[in-house]
Parts: sequence; C-alpha cells; structure tokens
Amino acid sequence: MKCEVVRDLIPLYDEKLCSKESAEIVEGHIKICDSCRELLEKLPREKPPEIDMDKIKPFVKVKRKLRARIIALVSLCVMLLAVLIPVGYLTVNQIFHIYNGTDFEDLIYKSETRPFAEMLAEGRMEEYVESLTNMGILTSDGTVVSGREIYLEKLQSAYEKVKKYDPRVGEIHSKYYRSHGDKGEIWRDQYFYLEFTRSDGSVFQVRIDKALAGSSHENGIPMQIPVEISRLYDFDPEKTNYENYSGMEEFSPADLRDICAYINTLYLADGGDLDITGIEHYVPKWNSNALPDDYIDNIANFIAMRFEVSDYKAVYNGIADLKKSSYIIESAISAEEYDAERNMFYYPVMLMGYDGENFAVISIKLYYDEFGLHTPRSEDIKGVTGNSDLEIKLAGIFG
Repeated sequence: MKCEVVRDLIPLYDEKLCSKESAEIVEGHIKICDSCRELLEKLPREKPPEIDMDKIKPFVKVKRKLRARIIALVSLCVMLLAVLIPVGYLTVNQIFHIYNGTDFEDLIYKSETRPFAEMLAEGRMEEYVESLTNMGILTSDGTVVSGREIYLEKLQSAYEKVKKYDPRVGEIHSKYYRSHGDKGEIWRDQYFYLEFTRSDGSVFQVRIDKALAGSSHENGIPMQIPVEISRLYDFDPEKTNYENYSGMEEFSPADLRDICAYINTLYLADGGDLDITGIEHYVPKWNSNALPDDYIDNIANFIAMRFEVSDYKAVYNGIADLKKSSYIIESAISAEEYDAERNMFYYPVMLMGYDGENFAVISIKLYYDEFGLHTPRSEDIKGVTGNSDLEIKLAGIFG
C-alpha cells in the first residue's frame, strides 16, 4: 500500500472514524513503515479540560435538591391519587346509590359488625351481655333480678353445644337495592352470616339482619327476627302448613336444634319477644262465629308457629276449635316475668270468653324459651270466674 494513501487514512484511523478494513490496512502498514508510524505518533493529542470542583459544587447541590423535590412531588401525586380515587368512588356511590356499589356506610357497617360477629362466633358471652341495656327483670314474687346474669348462664350453655360445629363469621353484607326494578324505592340490606359445619360435613348458614328498631343492644347490630326451628326444614310445597308443621313433632337433626337454640337465645337476650305482640294483635277481640273458615286457619297457623314445634298441632287445633264454640274472645298480655324455679320466662295472659249466655275468665302463664312458646301446664292455668265448663273450653286455645 502506498504511503500517500495510508497518510490520508491516518487522521481517520486516529479518531476511529475509518472502517475496520481501512484500520487493518493502516495498522499493517505502520509496522513496516517508520515514516508513517512517526506521522501517527506526532498527531496532536488534546487533553481534557481541567474541572474546577469548587466552581461546580453549587450546581451539584442545586441538582440534588431539584431531584429530591421531583421525587417528593411524584410521591405526593401518587399518594393523592391513591386517596382521591377510592374516596371519589365511595362518594359517588354514597350520593347516587349505585346498585351493589361500595360506599362509606358499607365500610362503617362492616368495620363495626366484624368484631361483634366474631364475638358471637367465638362465644365471648361475657362481652355480649355486658353490652346489653336490659338491666333488671321482674320475677313472679315481685323482686327484680339481673337479666345479664340469667342470660349469661343460658348463652354459655347454648354456646357449649354449638362450638363443636366450628362457628365462624361468613359474609358481611351491606348493599343498596331497589324494591321494584330501576324505578323502585331504594333500600339497604345489612346483615351478616354465621356459619356452622354440621355433623354430616355440610355448612349451615344463619343470616342475622341488622336490627332496625327495638334492639336493646347498644350498637343496634343484632338480629331483627328470631330463627324459628320450623324454618330449618324444607317444606313439601304440595302440603298445607298444617301438614308440614304437624309432621315435625319428632325433631331429629340435633345439630340444627343446637344452632337454632344458640341464635334464638342471643335474640331473646337482646330483647326479642318471640312475636308475642303478634299473638296479642290477632286475639284482642275476636268473634269466632263471625270469621270465615280460611281466616280462622290463618290465625291458627300464625299463632301456632310461635310455639315449640311439638306443640304446633295442639295449639292450631285449640284455636280452630274456637270456631265451633262461637266465642267472643278478648285477651290482655302483660310484660314478661321470670320464673327462677323453672329458669324460664313467661307472659301473664288474661283471656275472657263469652258465648252469648255465659262469661268466663282465665289467667295463663305462657312460658317460652329459645325454641318458642310452650303449651301451658295445668298448674299454669287458673279460672277466675268459677264457670268451670267455659273455663276448660277457653283454656284449650293454646293446646
């Protein structure tokens, strides 16, 4: 390779701007040509400028501060978005009641309900009764006893029977829904589930609705309606209520009975009354001779469903028999009292009957427990007027 050509390539080679093939040519030539090698070595070499560190220190500090502020600003924006997006979502749902949307009331209800539900599932009955507001209960002899002490004993006994079913908290629900499609009235469902694993391995759920009114529990969370034993069965739709209920005198699934007893005891301790007011409403003044048969059946079924399952048939038949007696019935039910000897509560009931000629009055102690009302024993019924025949007929209203 001629020196003239290599000398033209040397500046490009020195700055690494020539191709790989040209670089190989230059390197091969300078190994044998002293003059071209000296030319390459004599090319000027620029030294990098010296940096005065004292002069650039202020700029380094500014750069660091600027970088820190940018990082802080970005972090703040991320945090604000993390707060504003969920808050905005909850606010929109709270204002517009979006179907199945989560809002502030949902979060509040769930945060309040979970510890309460866990208390029931774990059987912390001391805490439960301490938060009840019903302080004193009247006894039959006129003294007042502690309702907390009575129900603490009952609740602890009931929980001992269900803890083997592994009680636990299920879904906690709080959602809006419309009663009749998109244009219906807006309602809010608030309830939670307690779950139990039965002896056959199946899971049984008990839904406990939030109390709308009348709860004696300080936070108003407990159940609104008692769980009746009869509701734990699947009824035959081809049969009447009487046929379905009358076939349940022998209550076989003990695990369901245990679970129901625990839930109903919670309800009773919280001020539940097993719908005694419903009975008083249906028998305030009743002319059985003037009522149609189907209405008598409805009343008999409604009242009999409030009794222990084994008493259903007797109570139903007792009320239905009034149709044949042509009685005019009036009733008065007093506030519940406690019988320490039986360890049960009861309602003092006064029944008055008139058949057009004769008049009879009886007093009844209508006892109840976690399984419902109970047919009165003979010693629980007393005649007031001395008309024994009419009193006996009147006493059969509750079996």
